Amino acid sequence: MAATLAKTGWRVAIIEQSASMFGGTCINIGCIPTKTLVHDAEREGDFSVAMQRKAAVVNFLRDKNFHNLADLDNVDVIEGRAEFIDNHTLRVFQADGERGVYGEKRSLLILAQSR
Repeated sequence: MAATLAKTGWRVAIIEQSASMFGGTCINIGCIPTKTLVHDAEREGDFSVAMQRKAAVVNFLRDKNFHNLADLDNVDVIEGRAEFIDNHTLRVFQADGERGVYGEKRSLLILAQSR
């Protein structure tokens, strides 16, 4: 959805708490790593080789997913944690300690994955 909005002229900010989780659960710790390990276990049987390939697949997909969005002109990717200040504004606490405030009266769309 972020790419579609950006390509139609919307300004999009993606806030991710951890760079190692960019792309969500499925890419990083869920479906894809699990299926990669199962596939390699059935084919190879060498756990260390399977773990190396799993890491390579996850890193490739995370990087690809990141650049598919971050390289768009209207997209800002921010590593940090966000909270609402009011109905139209988010405060972002970044990993390096810097803080930012984002929002505008026109619209604020939140699609969240939380614990």
